[in-house]
Amino acid sequence: MTALQSLNESLRLSLEMQEMFLVARTYTYLAELSLLEGDLEQAQHWWTQSLASPTFPHQNAIGAFTRILFAARLATAQQQHGRAATLFGYAKRTYSHLSPFHR
Repeated sequence: MTALQSLNESLRLSLEMQEMFLVARTYTYLAELSLLEGDLEQAQHWWTQSLASPTFPHQNAIGAFTRILFAARLATAQQQHGRAATLFGYAKRTYSHLSPFHR
């Protein structure tokens, strides 16, 4: 079974169980995989789905950091270097505010 097949199965099960936090996380993993494979259009699609999905409140700090960092990496891959630099700066500031437990 490939990573993509595993993620698609995870997405199907998460949707079936209505575990929206897991749905959001799976969308993020699908976006990461698409970015690694160089499919920027698909990465953007999954990323948009991830942002539209709810997360748990206690995940906000680390979730915000992870989302900003991914957006910066996607912007870099899309040759949007100014936007990427801004996002990497936001990621750095967000990381500095995380508790040591999350680092």
